[in-house]
Amino acid sequence: MADIRNCRILEVNLAKQIVRHWGTSGSCRGRPPSSFDNPNGDTPLADGGLLITEIGGSRVVRLGPTGKVVFDIHVPVRYPSDAQLDAKGNVLVVDYSSPGAILKVSPTGRVLWHYGPSTGPGRLDHPSLAIMLPDGTIALNDDFRSRVIVIDPRTNRIVWQYGTTDRSGRSAGRLFLPDGLTSSPSARS
Repeated sequence: MADIRNCRILEVNLAKQIVRHWGTSGSCRGRPPSSFDNPNGDTPLADGGLLITEIGGSRVVRLGPTGKVVFDIHVPVRYPSDAQLDAKGNVLVVDYSSPGAILKVSPTGRVLWHYGPSTGPGRLDHPSLAIMLPDGTIALNDDFRSRVIVIDPRTNRIVWQYGTTDRSGRSAGRLFLPDGLTSSPSARS
């Protein structure tokens, strides 16, 4: 778990014991793996490593399974949130701002794709997580616009939406600050 205010990452087992940690409590400098600057995301990776998103310095850090830094890149956003890796090893990160944005960035820090309209129905307001779907589209929760949307990066258009834009709620068809999502394989009959 990302312990944002203590500037560290903790791995906790089911017995609620800390089994590994990265960073030093109270040392809020971006010098991974010994210190992190306000980490707000820590995605476990298939190889046993972690992808860590740091608010301070707008950085994304990939640690290998032993804790060694694989890459440490600056992402050009105001407030990076919950970076994810795509199948090719590129970083998908959102800008938790208004207007917000989504970027795909290479492991060297080169921006490969950007979506961030400043007005209109496509404008994002504090998106906090985006994931790549198997068909190449990107699902994300757009927290303050009360919706989950899917964007086709080939056309930069919203191709699916759940929730009523700018109308939060807790009834069918409405969302109240959607702050996470995951994908699961389709059930086959």
